[in-house]
Order: sequence, then C-alpha cells, then structure tokens
Amino acid sequence: MRLVFVTVAWVLGISLVKSSLLFDLSIWLVCVVAALAVVAKYSLHPRWFVLVLVAFAGGAARQSAIPQFSDIAQYNGNTGTITGIISSEPDIRDDRIQLRLQAESIFVSNKTITTSGQVLVEAFVTADVSYGDRIRSTGFLSVPAAGDTFSYADYLGRQGVFTMMSFAGIEVVDSGHGSPLHAALLDLKQAVQDSIAQTLPEPQAGLLIGILLGNERGISPQLAQDFYRVGAIHIVAISGFNMIVISAIVMRVLEGIFHRRRRLTVFGSILFIVIYAIFVGADPSIMRAALMSSLLVIGRHLKRNVYVPASLAFATLALSIADPNVLLDVGFQLSFFAVLGIGQFADPLSRVFRAWLDKRFSAPAANNIHTFLNEPLIVSIAAQISTLPLIILYFGRLSLVALPVNLLIVPMQSLLLIAALTAAVVFPLLPPIGTVIYWMTMMFLSWTITIVRGFAQLDFADFVLNMDGRWIQAFYLLMIVGAMVSAHRARRFGYGWQA
Repeated sequence: MRLVFVTVAWVLGISLVKSSLLFDLSIWLVCVVAALAVVAKYSLHPRWFVLVLVAFAGGAARQSAIPQFSDIAQYNGNTGTITGIISSEPDIRDDRIQLRLQAESIFVSNKTITTSGQVLVEAFVTADVSYGDRIRSTGFLSVPAAGDTFSYADYLGRQGVFTMMSFAGIEVVDSGHGSPLHAALLDLKQAVQDSIAQTLPEPQAGLLIGILLGNERGISPQLAQDFYRVGAIHIVAISGFNMIVISAIVMRVLEGIFHRRRRLTVFGSILFIVIYAIFVGADPSIMRAALMSSLLVIGRHLKRNVYVPASLAFATLALSIADPNVLLDVGFQLSFFAVLGIGQFADPLSRVFRAWLDKRFSAPAANNIHTFLNEPLIVSIAAQISTLPLIILYFGRLSLVALPVNLLIVPMQSLLLIAALTAAVVFPLLPPIGTVIYWMTMMFLSWTITIVRGFAQLDFADFVLNMDGRWIQAFYLLMIVGAMVSAHRARRFGYGWQA
C-alpha cells in the first residue's frame, strides 16, 4: 500500500508540470486527500510522508526533463536532405510508407551539418526500405499538424518526434545498422505473415494477421468498422486489454491441465505471454501489455486483493520513470484499468454468477457451467466495466451489443492464438502439417467474423455518445480509491501482502 501512495505522489508531480496529463489535477488532489484520510493513520509512518513528498518532487523533475524540442527541428520550414537510420519497422499503408528516421546529418543551404533527433518520413509506398537501413531522405521539413480535436503534433511529441517530411524522395545508402535481435524478430514476423497470407483466404487471413501479429492493414475497412460498432476492436489489435483477457483465459486452461500445481500454471502462463510478446516484435507497447498481463497472472496466483494495486503501482512507477508520457498512452490506460477491473470485479462477479447458477441447475451442472463459462464471461465483463468509459472518451461511441459479442468470441481467442502460434512454428519445418493447423484456425476466424458482422448489422448496435470527461475521471478515481481501501482492509484482516 505504501508503494501506492508513493506512485500517486509521483504521478501528481508529473501532472503538476503537465496539467493536461491523464486527469484534472484538482480532482486528483481531492481524491488523494480523501484516501489519505481513510488509511493514513493505519498505514503511513511520518517518514513515509517524507518519501511521498520526495516522490512528488521527483515526478515533477522527471516530467520537466523531457525534451520539448530536437536538434533537427530547428530546420523545420526548410527543404533539405536528411541522412539517418530507420529506427523501427516501416509502417506500410495503402498510399504511403511511414518511417521513423534517426537523423545523423542534414544537407541544407548548400552545406552538410551534423544533427540528431527523430523524423517522421512519409514516402511513396513503392520505397524499398527496411529497419536498420541508412537512407537519404529529401523533402520539406515541417511541424506536425495540430487539429482542434486531435493534435498530431502532441501525439508525435510524446514520442520525441518534432519534425515531419512528407512526399520524401528516398535513397538507400547501406543496411544492417539496427539491432540484430530486433531485425531477426521483424524477419520472423514477416515470414509468419507471408505463411498466413499464402495459406488462408480473405478475410480470415487479414484477421489472423491482425490478431496474431498486430498488423491491421490487411483487414478491410468495412470489417474493421464492424469490429468498432460491436465493441470488439480490441480483438484485432495487440493491446493491453486483448493480452490481459487472453492471458487470463490461458491461465485457466493451464489450471485445468496442471490442476493444483499453481507454480506450473503461473510459469506456463507467463512463458506464453513472454513468447507471444517477443514473437510479435516486442515493441514498447507490446512489452507494457505483457508486463500488465504477467502482473495479473501473479496476482491471481497469490489470490491477494492487495497485490493488484501494489503491483500496478510498481508497473506505473517503473514505466513512467522510463517515460512519463506513457501515462497518456491509450494502450497503457486500457492495460492499467483492465487489470484493476479484473482484480476488483472478477471475484465478486464470479460469486454472483455461481449463486445464480446454483438456483437454476443441479450442483454438478452448475459446477460444469461455471467452470466452462466463468473465465471468458467474468473476465470479459470485469475488463469491459473498467475500460468502457475510456472507450467512450476516446471513440465517442457506445456499443449496446459489446457484452454478448465478446461473450461469444473472446472464449475462442485463446484457442485461436494457441493454434495459430503452433502453425507458425510448425509451418517452416513441416509445411503440409503447418497448413493443416492453419486451416483449423478457419473455424475460429469464421465464427468471429460471422458474429461480428451479424451484430454490426443491427440498427441499435451502437450510437454516438459524448460524455463529460470529468465524469469519466471521477469514475476512475473512485475505482483507484476503492482498490486502495479494499487492499488496506485485506491487509488488516491478515490475508494481504504489503508492498
């Protein structure tokens, strides 16, 4: 619990420097004061208040240390040629390709100048470039756009990018300057994508590539819109929500295999998460989701309510020390509140569900139904309760069919992932067997597509909903305070673990 107070103070310090961060500062202060009044006299020694103040100052200092400008940005408004190295996987779109270029030098005003900083380069889709290539990019350097409802400049700025070059001409100088491990992972990812594309038809191939590898470009715009309408878009993106729900289901499957051997269950679940995260590229957003999922697995193994807020506090503190802007990342927020929601709501909902079954079925039947449906149903409901306000906030829509749709398709996702990963491993070694396993995934993919399309055709599937952000802030602050109070009570009665 003490770690929670330290983390809250750290986040408040960050908020003070950047007041638009995550929640309104005044609401945070009111909430924190209330939480302190409830539990401080039981939990905090005076020396911890000193540490909280130090954390508050540290958060402010860390946010202040984030660069708000890059060296290459001083040339915005000029036409020049930048020489640099492609620092991440190229993002290939329908009409262009986007590259993150780590600048080394720029040729401008008839002279070559050494420089540094990240540049977002947009080139024609025909450009043949790869991660780790050193290229020359020629074009006009500009500041990213800042719109009324969405600021691309702020979005890129949080990633350290303050310069864009559109319609750039590209010339490859040489290759092989990236991380060998990262390059190998990207090659593996491309090989798996190619094996799926040549084995399965559309739209199943595009959907599996999106689910397994996080590349949504192959999904048709209409099908993607259907996923949005029914509140299941998390299925086709490797997000914190997706990985957390899947990891919870995988853990339940392993519990059935290993029975009471919890250590094997936890080890197998975390191993699955790590392998999956590495397999799909291990970029920062994926690793954040993997960390959150691992915390959920460990917390459920310990069966200690206090572990969830303490572990989330640790993850938040560690990630925001590395990059305070992570707190504004939608994937992080979904991961954070999905874990918090599952930790807070899953067990009470499971008890209610079991009581409802006991009144309507015999004991053996109720036990079997509960065992089969509890994990996909309860985990999905708990995660959706805690993440729905975020979805409304960012997308401005509310799906009225999200619950039945997710109930019907989420249980299939763990089986789909296991089959797809098996096929991806087997295919390079034994193509005929790998092809057969890929064909097995067709059943799960076709089921998912059929359910999503069917519900999306309903006139009442979703509607536009714009809520006052302060209500959403209040909801999440109440969740956080409730978790802190619940954890404190658990520790007092002797079944918690104090951080």
